[in-house]
Amino acid sequence: MATIASVTVGLVDQNGGGEFTITGVGLAKAVRVYFVDAASKAIPATRYTVVSDTKITGICPAFSAVGPARVNVTVGEFATAAQRVMSGLGMQSQSGDVNELYVGDQNFSMKKF
Repeated sequence: MATIASVTVGLVDQNGGGEFTITGVGLAKAVRVYFVDAASKAIPATRYTVVSDTKITGICPAFSAVGPARVNVTVGEFATAAQRVMSGLGMQSQSGDVNELYVGDQNFSMKKF
């Protein structure tokens, strides 16, 4: 079973384009990488590359709403489960889910986060 252990992103704004890295296990046969944004819309990654069984890199899509978004990987017919962490750093959200990030608008800065 595939599992997401961490998601690393640069600055992500609503227009997309930021790079992301997903690490975990069982990712080699990924068939889809997508984000569910704050408006509950599933949006495929602009581009992604399966680097290895433990790493996927790619480009974030444009989002329909500002706010929390979750990244998901489909391996075969199943979406990956995310492990919980106690605290987030950088652009990770405060929910504790490793696959959740925050999407800002074009005026977003780290000072607002």
